[in-house]
Amino acid sequence: MKLTIKNIPAAAGVMLLAISLWSCTKGFLDVKPKGKVIAGNIADYNNMLEDVLFNRLTGNGFFLNAQHIAGDDVAGLEPYFSNPSTFSAPANRGQNLFAWADNVYRPDEDCNEIAGLYNRLYSINKIFHEVMDASGGTLQQKEQYQAEARTQRGFAYFMLINYFGKPYNAATAATDPGVPIVLQSDFTQTSFVRASVQEVYDQIIDDLTSAIPKLPLVQTDANRFTRAGATALLGKVYLFMGNATRADALLDDAITQLPAAFTVSGKVGLIDYNTAKVNNPITGYIFTTPDMVPTPAQGHGYPETLVAQSVAITWMGASSALVISPETYALYGPNDQRLKLYSNTYSPIYPGPAPALPAGLYRSRAGFIGNSIGIQLPDLYLLSAEAKARTGDITGATKHLLTLRNHRMPAADAAAGIPADQPGLIRFIIEERRREFATMGFRWFDMRRLSTDPLFADAQYKHTVYGADGNITATYTLKPTRFVLKFSEKLLSQSPGLTDNP
Repeated sequence: MKLTIKNIPAAAGVMLLAISLWSCTKGFLDVKPKGKVIAGNIADYNNMLEDVLFNRLTGNGFFLNAQHIAGDDVAGLEPYFSNPSTFSAPANRGQNLFAWADNVYRPDEDCNEIAGLYNRLYSINKIFHEVMDASGGTLQQKEQYQAEARTQRGFAYFMLINYFGKPYNAATAATDPGVPIVLQSDFTQTSFVRASVQEVYDQIIDDLTSAIPKLPLVQTDANRFTRAGATALLGKVYLFMGNATRADALLDDAITQLPAAFTVSGKVGLIDYNTAKVNNPITGYIFTTPDMVPTPAQGHGYPETLVAQSVAITWMGASSALVISPETYALYGPNDQRLKLYSNTYSPIYPGPAPALPAGLYRSRAGFIGNSIGIQLPDLYLLSAEAKARTGDITGATKHLLTLRNHRMPAADAAAGIPADQPGLIRFIIEERRREFATMGFRWFDMRRLSTDPLFADAQYKHTVYGADGNITATYTLKPTRFVLKFSEKLLSQSPGLTDNP
């Protein structure tokens, strides 16, 4: 049975924790007491959907960046790795995530992933339930804003289940514990029981499927979901569930519905790295074109970002606490223009003990604006290529793969070495995802879902820490149980009925 606010008993729990953390901030998102909420003007709900709460994964005191630390595409570099001002103190969250430790949080710490996403859900549910009674506006506007709230709810639960639920397995999903499903904004809700992984995915699919027809084809910028963005997300959800056939159809639909441009931030499309220039190293390197339109909200004016969920990772580009792992760097060919996003010199913000990093190590120079874990166009094309490869459409998969690779390197290099057999092509596409999204957080989610794929049954994952001299100082190996995060002790003590992961 799907868990809703009506069938969960009361005690101090997940939502109370999330909202108590949010209550430290002030603004138009301040929550009125239950029973006193009166729907405002339609413009109020538009402003709520524009808030950075819905398009940044870092901010408002919450740091939803576990995926950037846990992927095996990064390595640690001292002395920054063990410095609290440049990354994380020993035995603290950052280092614990990197070590795939059983307990990420100290006993007195809040759980960022729960607090940040259930905080979103409180506001999302308010919009969903109240916007149809707003004054002003048209029925179409109200239905659109309600659909945007449902899409945001689907994204929030997709993130949550990929933090705290086991990777989807059709044989066990109905009994594997997921996360609590909260569909109302209610301060009196204080105890939460985990729905199953299957129930959470069913809720995500229901939200996205219901929302997509009401979403617009074009928005002002990537701050807001378009129909293509939500359709791409739904296709991604199905691929994570192992349903490549359904994913293939949806991802095709998303590509055909792509807007040519956002009305404010401009062009939507892949950037040709063969001809584009790279901006300055202080703000973070990205490829730029003359027609790019800067916007006040970072991450929303980047042509390749379809849905912005931006992440600030200064400890990766500025302090060099985390660098691209040598194994990942070795996947690039010599003419791959993505290599321009990496440097073997220390950042000018945090100079190193020598001009260059130890031999074989490179830091990421990608900046905030291009670092989004939302829906990126390269993600869309690679997901579509993978879905087609898994359904046996080798020609279609290769076409979408080349659509991206031709924008990343000379054409001769782009076509070289692409396998024609199905298993080889799938492996190549996954390697392409590693090249395209190295250090950006996508790899962790791919590691999780591929853990149930027989084609990758032999995969083993490790993290390495290097000293300033380049010698290895520590190595960590991922245990299968740590494909899921455990809840913080503080959260468990405040949430009767919430069971932890092993």
